[in-house]
Amino acid sequence: MSAEQVLRAAIIKKIEGCSYRELEFHLADSRAYGQFCKIKFGKVFKKSALQRGIKAISEETWEQINRVRIGYAQDQDIEKGRKVRVDCTVVESNIHAPYDSELLFDSTRVLARIMSEITSELPGFVFSFTDHRRRAKRRNLDIMNAKNVEARRKPYKDLIEVTEKTIGYAEKGLRSLRAHIAGRLWRDTPSRPRLLNS
Repeated sequence: MSAEQVLRAAIIKKIEGCSYRELEFHLADSRAYGQFCKIKFGKVFKKSALQRGIKAISEETWEQINRVRIGYAQDQDIEKGRKVRVDCTVVESNIHAPYDSELLFDSTRVLARIMSEITSELPGFVFSFTDHRRRAKRRNLDIMNAKNVEARRKPYKDLIEVTEKTIGYAEKGLRSLRAHIAGRLWRDTPSRPRLLNS
């Protein structure tokens, strides 16, 4: 592939947001893309050749290309190049949207798990709290399976209450843990300074 063909193929890959295998298919299937990349009709570049060529384009080369584009835009009075445009287009993803109820449940679950681990793994640290993980899970399921807004209201309110209680336990536990660590450091210090009588 020539340098120009590689660059044009890289532009198509960026526009389409496709893999190298899909790029190979687009260039072979689309006459318009083939003409844009100056590929002779019937000529096919394999995905390995496309990948090797496009990955060889360095950051410095992209920077120079960008400068040429900005210079052209300034000469043609299209763009002054003083502001950066950010693409905020929303794209579909296989990750579901985080619902409030799931965020609340996750907060309760993670905090309760951390508190359980600390109390079991740290010898001499005594801290009691109520584990609301099962209750939070049930409320989250109730919210997800509710038929209407009115049916969601009660479990949602309870889930908020459970999450607030768990956060309260975590804050109290953090204060107790700090005091416990400070006490251990004080006890383990070999030479403590003597208090002078005034």
